[in-house]
Amino acid sequence: MTTINAVTGSSINHGEFVRLQLGKPVTAGAFVIGTIYTITALGSTNFTLIGAATNTVGITFTATGIGTGSGTATVTYTFCNAAAAIT
Repeated sequence: MTTINAVTGSSINHGEFVRLQLGKPVTAGAFVIGTIYTITALGSTNFTLIGAATNTVGITFTATGIGTGSGTATVTYTFCNAAAAIT
């Protein structure tokens, strides 16, 4: 299943950002450094040690390490469908 989340804010005037989570969850130990993930299950993984701001399901982070433990996350891509310049 593919999940699409629309993210908007007061500083976005002419578009919206869409996060697309693809594929099956990746287990800690197999994260690719520099890849963006969204936490799907904490398990025994401390995601704050590998780039997440908090250790919370649903948080999107850029992996700074491969991780350890049994937690999972899905690869996440962010797109902007701006209809005009974003101010």
